[in-house]
Amino acid sequence: MAKKPERVPSLRRRLLTRLLVPLGALAVGLGVGGSALIHGFVQSTHDRLLAGSTLAIAERLAVDDDNGEVTVDLPAVAFGMLESQARDSIYYNVAHEGGVITGYLDLPLPDISKMPTNVTVFREDRLLPFPLADGLTVWGAAHLEPAGTRSFLDGFAVDRGGVHIGLFHGSERSAMSAEDASKVPHAPFTAAQVPAAGLHFALVGHLHTPSDGSFHAYPGNPEPLSFGETGQRGALVVDVDAAGGVRTTRHVIARTDVVDVDLDVTGLGHSGAIRAAVVELLGGCRGVARLRVRGDLDPGIDLDPGSWRSMLPGLDGLVVRTDGVHEAYDVDALAGEQTVRGEFVCDVVAAVADPVLRRRILTTGLRALDGRDDLAVL
Repeated sequence: MAKKPERVPSLRRRLLTRLLVPLGALAVGLGVGGSALIHGFVQSTHDRLLAGSTLAIAERLAVDDDNGEVTVDLPAVAFGMLESQARDSIYYNVAHEGGVITGYLDLPLPDISKMPTNVTVFREDRLLPFPLADGLTVWGAAHLEPAGTRSFLDGFAVDRGGVHIGLFHGSERSAMSAEDASKVPHAPFTAAQVPAAGLHFALVGHLHTPSDGSFHAYPGNPEPLSFGETGQRGALVVDVDAAGGVRTTRHVIARTDVVDVDLDVTGLGHSGAIRAAVVELLGGCRGVARLRVRGDLDPGIDLDPGSWRSMLPGLDGLVVRTDGVHEAYDVDALAGEQTVRGEFVCDVVAAVADPVLRRRILTTGLRALDGRDDLAVL
């Protein structure tokens, strides 16, 4: 009797068997790893938004000069963030001397006693000593009011030997000119008051612009707050010698990169060339970028800045400014045409003296005559 031939699995089945197991394991690994990566990124972004909202609220605190009433004008962007119910419930409280200015009435305050032993909290609005090491004293003070704190250095003098370092929030008067006009001075002082008080150096906060003086230093904001910031901002590492000499080293600790670049579109003959120029400028960048576009643009080119973000996967955000772009119409050539367009250009040139207004009218009218729908002027 003939032996029944043994059935051999097909090539397709053998391939599926050998590929499905490792591919399944790979898919699970990628899923778990991707989930952890996304969760970390979202958490980090969420924390930065919360920190930004807190700073925005703090900047809008004000004190009435007549009755001393403390108020806060909660910014709309911060309010929208704090009221977000998309995923988390966020609770906040802005209080002054036990009274709630805005937020939730029953929100518990942090327990200072549970802070690590290497953390010191100064609780009085005058400079008090903290012996950091043998012969080295740090003098710190607290702001008990949201605004209007007097100078910590007025009438102050150290009362012991050794090396003395000041640590407080204050506004060095000569540095205020570099700040935004809305910046309110807190605990104002002059640089000369630091050595006059017996301090060898002062580490000062409040002003966002970094600076290094002979007797004081501002580290600047650790995370970017806006485009166009200058100077190396972050943390200061301080080395103090026995004679009171101080050397500071700056370290950038920001987790967010902010890029500010310009793009001149003059001479770029088609939208593909513009897109290539955008990628060349920002393709290797990380963080948040502001791209300021300027120059003369051929009227037939669709700038389409809304599509640029998809070309830049490394960026977390992109802000495009196009107010410096002008469509490059040859007004003299158009005025010489024996057409409706030519007559329109001649009438506008004769009737409108303001060059900016004339350009806008000409651009809108010529677009309409060309049958275009994008009549908004760049």
